Amino acid sequence: MLKYLRNLFKSSKSNKVNLLSSEIAITEKIARSIFSPVNVTKSNTLRANTYKSPANIDEVSVNRLDYTTANFIKKLSKKIATPPKRDYFGFAILSKSDIIECDADVVYSPILEPKENLNIYHSDIKVGFIKEKGQELPAEINYKVSKLIEKSRFYIDPNPNTENWAGDDLK
Repeated sequence: MLKYLRNLFKSSKSNKVNLLSSEIAITEKIARSIFSPVNVTKSNTLRANTYKSPANIDEVSVNRLDYTTANFIKKLSKKIATPPKRDYFGFAILSKSDIIECDADVVYSPILEPKENLNIYHSDIKVGFIKEKGQELPAEINYKVSKLIEKSRFYIDPNPNTENWAGDDLK
């Protein structure tokens, strides 16, 4: 009986997930996964849709880079890529202060379910507008999105087919 209780205690401890602080520091680096061709023009610049939310929600998925690695985010990115329309291509990096300067926000939103998609680094950029399907964004929201693009530091992965990030340091 004692052995059973020990094993039960060990397994319950190993299933515990340690979340990050919900407070995102103003200097924190935020990483957006970039996919080609959906987020990238033919001249390898970011498209505005990089920071446009899907219909009916106000959230653009990002990760808190200060707490993880480019290798981890690359692995996630490759997992959600859907070639040939959405091939993993690299990262766009912003700080929280960059996002705030664009009159947007970033909130912590860890993915806890299903377990195989666990991502305690996940967050969302919010621009303050929920568009309906088929609706265009208002000019002031398009302006916010264009400012986010301007402030982004875009890093193209020199070896997108490999497992690990081989590009420049993400700053």
